[in-house]
Amino acid sequence: MEKLDLDNLDGVCPYESFRPGQKELILKTLEGFESHKFVSLAGSTGCGKSVIGTVVAWDFPKAIYTTPQVALVDQIAKDSALRWATIVGKRNYGCRIENVDCAEGQCNFLHSKNDKKNFYEKYSPPCYSISSAVQGFVDGNGCEHRVALQDAVYADYSLLTFQLLLVTLYNPAYNNVWVRDLLIIDEAQDTEQFIRNFYTIIIRPYFKKAGVYNDVWERVWGNCKVTVPLNSKKNNISMEWEDHKKWLMYEVEPLVSDELEGLQQHNKKEYTLTRDRLEKIIDRINDMGRAKTEFIPVPNFFGNVMFEPDADQSKLELRKMEYKPLHIREYFGNITHPFKKVLLMGATVTDFDLKEFGVEDVLKLNPPPSFPKKHRQIYCRLFGSMSHKNRTPETVERMAKMILEVIGNVNAHQKFNWKIPVNSVVHCVSAKLQSEIASYLPYDKIMVTPNNDATEKKKVIDEFKKQQGKILVSTACMTGFDFPDDAARLNFIIKIPFMPLNDYFVQVRRKQEDGQEWYRNEVIKTLIQGYGRTTRSFDDSSFTFIFDSDFIYIRKFVPQYFEDAIPKGGKNEMSRV
Repeated sequence: MEKLDLDNLDGVCPYESFRPGQKELILKTLEGFESHKFVSLAGSTGCGKSVIGTVVAWDFPKAIYTTPQVALVDQIAKDSALRWATIVGKRNYGCRIENVDCAEGQCNFLHSKNDKKNFYEKYSPPCYSISSAVQGFVDGNGCEHRVALQDAVYADYSLLTFQLLLVTLYNPAYNNVWVRDLLIIDEAQDTEQFIRNFYTIIIRPYFKKAGVYNDVWERVWGNCKVTVPLNSKKNNISMEWEDHKKWLMYEVEPLVSDELEGLQQHNKKEYTLTRDRLEKIIDRINDMGRAKTEFIPVPNFFGNVMFEPDADQSKLELRKMEYKPLHIREYFGNITHPFKKVLLMGATVTDFDLKEFGVEDVLKLNPPPSFPKKHRQIYCRLFGSMSHKNRTPETVERMAKMILEVIGNVNAHQKFNWKIPVNSVVHCVSAKLQSEIASYLPYDKIMVTPNNDATEKKKVIDEFKKQQGKILVSTACMTGFDFPDDAARLNFIIKIPFMPLNDYFVQVRRKQEDGQEWYRNEVIKTLIQGYGRTTRSFDDSSFTFIFDSDFIYIRKFVPQYFEDAIPKGGKNEMSRV
């Protein structure tokens, strides 16, 4: 592709024209790459980060655009003037084999030569079937997902989710194929959790699902459970990482390897997913052995019992063991190492995030918000602390009455150019609070998102956007979902999204030297993400309400543009209703 003509940027704009400030940010980004490997673009919603990233990619021979948000991949593929080779989830592709769900690991993985021969004769060209998305390259073009994946891998410009990038970078079959001149990570502030989850080691029993055999997992878990390191004084599970590191490397890994070797003799497709998961445990343990960072042992007991290291565990039954990396900077370094230049973008990419990523050679760009303040105002109506131990039913009921009062006033006065009645979003953070607030709102007006089924949650949200006068009550809409224009005009944050202090990993991470700063950074990032769900463009507008009085503890740390959106007395847009 020809190098980008910096004097004629309008020719590569995917829209009629650039938004104010976009050209300047594109030029500053390219200038930054002349002397830095990293450029960080921390732009609030509306500055058009995806357009900036796409146009910057034009100036590089080969580039990858990735993001943790699946919906953003679809948006970029649709809107970009640059032709990206796009790879998305397996469920978006058809399968040549009837009654097979690729995404559930049900591919007919064949082992014997006779089975393969018969299979290829039946399905020609061959549909190479595997239980994992990326297990090497194959000839043939029968599987639509495999074709799309290979196209993306070999294309000059590739667009994919961050999860798939992690998997492919990790897989030996893809060594060196992802080497590009530029890596663009959109919504980069969300990658820490994805990286940590990817490298987390989980030892647990798996139940029979998608071909996983109970006998294998019962043997693995049964042996692991009785040998888990204990504290000699109290006979509780040890919290010393070195104890668990030795246990994983010298007891668990050999045990899993023996089970894996025993599975090789089986040709049944039902063993495929079991084999993959055993291999994953071995790979993660090997990763852990090479890593410099400490891992945090996190026991999980049946009955949702809160883990306390010093409490008596004699009557508790261990459900699973998790090992989470304390820091992710070396993993982030491994991800970005193959690329000459890296562009990190996001509404809430902070200095602390860059420190956590281990990024030093960086140019930081922090453009001011492009939306008028009156389109994104925040109103603090602090009813009381909404922490689990402090909130009362009376406080929740008063909040519900305020929500209905605000909605009623907006609908009655019709002072704005909004479709009436308006849609509203209520962010609850926890399932318990979701249930409590929903009980005080009109049953025929609310739509409640499920908490354990991502597919069903998306269906509820998509249906909500088509409605009028509905109230979406959700625990997981502060990130990843957008409600532009009349999809939602009122945005209620009834609880500050503090991380759960009964999470043992959170407890340990907070005790680190930078632990309080890390915790505060995570809370504020989520809060700002929630604030940005409902005003998505220059002409869009909405009101956000904060009801939790615990906001006072973090208010002095929020960005200036967030503070500026809170009216300081006198007339404001909300006073019109």
